[in-house]
Amino acid sequence: RGGTGKHLGFPLVGGTRLIPSKSMATAAQNRIESKFFTFDGGVDSGSAPDFILDNQVSQAINTTFRGGSPTCRPPYRRQRLVFDANATKWDFEDGFFQGAGSLSTDGGDVYLVASIGGKLFKTDLRNSFQTSQVVIPGNQNAPNLQKAWFCQAEGTLIVQDTQSKPVFWDGAVCRRAADNEVPVGGPITYGQGRVWVGIRGAYVGGDIVYGDPIYGRNSVLRFTENQYLNEGGAFAVPRTDGDVTGLTFVAAQDAAQGVGGLMVSTGDGFYQFDAPTNREEWKNTTQPLQRFALLEYGSLSQESISLVNGDLFFRARDGIRSFKFARREFEGWGNTPISGEVDKPVSFDSEMLLGHASSVNFDNRLITTCLPTASERGVWHQGLAVLDFALISKMNRKLPPVWEGTWTGIRVLQVLTVKVLGAKRCFAYALDADMRICLYEILKSGSFDNDSTRIEWSLTTREVSPEEQTLWQLNTGDVWLQDVTGTMSMEVTYRGDGDACWQPWHDWSECVRNCFASETIPCFGWPQYYPASLPRRGLPVPAQTPDEYLKRPFRNAYSFQIRMKNRGKFTLNKARLVFQAMTEPNFGTIVPSDSCP
Repeated sequence: RGGTGKHLGFPLVGGTRLIPSKSMATAAQNRIESKFFTFDGGVDSGSAPDFILDNQVSQAINTTFRGGSPTCRPPYRRQRLVFDANATKWDFEDGFFQGAGSLSTDGGDVYLVASIGGKLFKTDLRNSFQTSQVVIPGNQNAPNLQKAWFCQAEGTLIVQDTQSKPVFWDGAVCRRAADNEVPVGGPITYGQGRVWVGIRGAYVGGDIVYGDPIYGRNSVLRFTENQYLNEGGAFAVPRTDGDVTGLTFVAAQDAAQGVGGLMVSTGDGFYQFDAPTNREEWKNTTQPLQRFALLEYGSLSQESISLVNGDLFFRARDGIRSFKFARREFEGWGNTPISGEVDKPVSFDSEMLLGHASSVNFDNRLITTCLPTASERGVWHQGLAVLDFALISKMNRKLPPVWEGTWTGIRVLQVLTVKVLGAKRCFAYALDADMRICLYEILKSGSFDNDSTRIEWSLTTREVSPEEQTLWQLNTGDVWLQDVTGTMSMEVTYRGDGDACWQPWHDWSECVRNCFASETIPCFGWPQYYPASLPRRGLPVPAQTPDEYLKRPFRNAYSFQIRMKNRGKFTLNKARLVFQAMTEPNFGTIVPSDSCP
């Protein structure tokens, strides 16, 4: 009484020195807090939860890690299509989806064009999504063919289906190809002034743009220079590699034209075709025009090939691959895909349906369809596997790309990008809840799907344990939330030692009261609301539910995983768990040899 409170380090409480009991000291010593979770490593679902990095999560759905902390993915918006007639609407929504492309006309009009049931449907992106049919002269294309391929060459959109003569449409006139124009084929691309077409196990190039003064720019539609093989006729890939599945050009930074060779893909490899632009030189060249670029693995779909700077990403049999990454591993023993971190769900894809995969490079992300499913409306996909190239990108700090897991919420038929008024936009032909074909747009930012629906997202942590050799009891936890917009909710579950069943821990929701700035946004006049911060939201002690088989509570284990199912727009800034060490028996559980008769 009346002391300084420094004796033995024990504090004074109301003038009385408080000396902790042995039980209090033991509890304090046994209380272990995990270090803060960080999430800038993205997702790794291809490794065991105890082998992934400290800054990674085991699984994520509808989540993005851009900026270093997880939040919900960018929103989807269903675009309301305005049809010119009920018959057009019915044919569009209830047909069989075969593929889609885009056309940007010289006059500035921008269209999405889809082949559905052998008919072509155009959607005007600059005119309130007005949708009508592009009338094909003569008979329409076959309504039940699985795929159609699209390519814009100069001012003309070319549509192929391997059976009918190609369709040309320039935004005004639609016609069939003449005999001396683009031949019937499948995958098609345009580069270095020529159209290239894959025809089963071969590929052929057309005339050079402006090569004929009479036809001028439309010379690219003509195929009149293929009479002799040594003067630029068809080139063949080894028949053991199968048919040509994709054609594209890669960027060549040091090339005079900035465009590298033609990349020809089959299911079993890539070939690079390096031909001079002047066709007269082809017959005189002494170097091989076609050479192996990548063995064993090629793209199974033209639409799945995406260019990212000087690299080429594509969907192969064993996952999503990068051309440059595969080339670097060429001398090693194991040439592996780059999608091991999203092995779930990519590994569940049906190989027979991978020819319908599609991907885009949008908003510094690679977005690739996954989990294909066949239906009477075409092959649709349950999710999108997403690779973020710009997690944190600053001059003094640049993190490598990370996988963001799977984005769900729409049944995707095909994703594609198009520039509208100079801005790149991403669209997805999809199926709605009634399994009718519709159109969605994937936005770059926002808080709600369709401007009003809170996004459901979740993540599963790696296995957490202060020390794996010790039996721990899960006591409490804390989460720090930021940028909360409107109503948020979180449901937290846990499991110990890799148990198949997840145990409920805590769930709650909050309707935050956002403050708003005194000033208003110039010109528009509405108040500018600020997102809220919710620091250290606590997780209570879990229920002492017994595990009847292991004869201990579920909250007692050697390591734990936490799953957070969220709804609404907010950022999970950091989290931590609190454990208490438990007394272990001297021996593990000994099972009698006749315990399972």
